[in-house]
Amino acid sequence: MNLGKTIYEHRIKNNLSQGDLAEMLNVSRQSVSKWENNSAVPDLDKIIKLSEIFHVSLDELVKGEAASSNESVQVIKEVVIQSPQREPRKTAGIVLYFMGLLVFFLILFLTGSIGGILYSLPFFVCGTICFLFHQYVGLWCAWAVYLMSDAFMRMAMGITIGMVRHTLIWTQDMNYARLAIAWIFLAITLLLITITILIFMKKTLKVTASTNKHLTFGWICWFIVFLIHQLFVRSELYTDFLSAVISIPMAYYVLSMFSHWFRNGFLLIMILFTLRVHHSKKIKFLFLN
Repeated sequence: MNLGKTIYEHRIKNNLSQGDLAEMLNVSRQSVSKWENNSAVPDLDKIIKLSEIFHVSLDELVKGEAASSNESVQVIKEVVIQSPQREPRKTAGIVLYFMGLLVFFLILFLTGSIGGILYSLPFFVCGTICFLFHQYVGLWCAWAVYLMSDAFMRMAMGITIGMVRHTLIWTQDMNYARLAIAWIFLAITLLLITITILIFMKKTLKVTASTNKHLTFGWICWFIVFLIHQLFVRSELYTDFLSAVISIPMAYYVLSMFSHWFRNGFLLIMILFTLRVHHSKKIKFLFLN
């Protein structure tokens, strides 16, 4: 039996990438790769799902040809009795939880303060992501750490990416180290955005007659949000708002942070959606020609 080769051949025949098949089965792309390399065997429920996706019988899938019932039962038994292997992402999640606890108790032992939870939080969050997500675990962990770092810099250090706009008028009294950190964080932001776009550009998108309407509606909504924000910032209402929350800096930082995340996240989604629609149309055009 060469189940891996059979899965590979049927996947290519159905014009599916490893990522597409992984998403349909709710597993990681690495799992599909291991199946095709015969370094791992899918669970019974995954084999049944594969037969449905490829529109073939279990006989054809597990044997690569029409086989007798006894042979198919034997193959399925072999799959069922195999000792289950823990997925790498779950192993990584356990390791991250352990490291988070280690950091917390180490700081608690050295300082007697529970403030170590602040430094162990990224480990716990990334560990949870490893258990919740099947795909792009590294990307989601990177975004989680990025957002927590952004929150820390805003609230603890008063540093934001927007500081780079004042580079030409920055003075020594304003601390060049703060400006340097803002530029480094901007570079990290652009890198994360680029990686996210490159990853999701590879995923197929079914373009329908209503896709352009949804795309146009999305951009209109983003423009309205952007316009309202700009008008609010330049209004007396914003001045009154600042005077009301200036005595509660944490409230201002939190509101400002979530506003920034929402607008930029919305923009990133719209850019990605637009690029995927354009890419899908281009592929369809080349295919038809």
